[in-house]
Amino acid sequence: MEEPTAVKSWTRLFRNFAHSLKQIFNTIYQTTADNKLREFGFKFLHRILVTNKELKRFKIRNDDICAQCKNSG
Repeated sequence: MEEPTAVKSWTRLFRNFAHSLKQIFNTIYQTTADNKLREFGFKFLHRILVTNKELKRFKIRNDDICAQCKNSG
């Protein structure tokens, strides 16, 4: 079975990520009952959050400026 892409990416940044993966995923569901926060945590861990940087790359937006901090990606 091949390792998921998200796990590979996180392991490059944090060496022990794969060892604590199950605990990290369980934490999402133990910390909150709010489905929107759970969805955010799931997307964050799977590295599938769509930001303005990706929207620009997909030619959906004209710029990649963050709506919160006004910096470009």
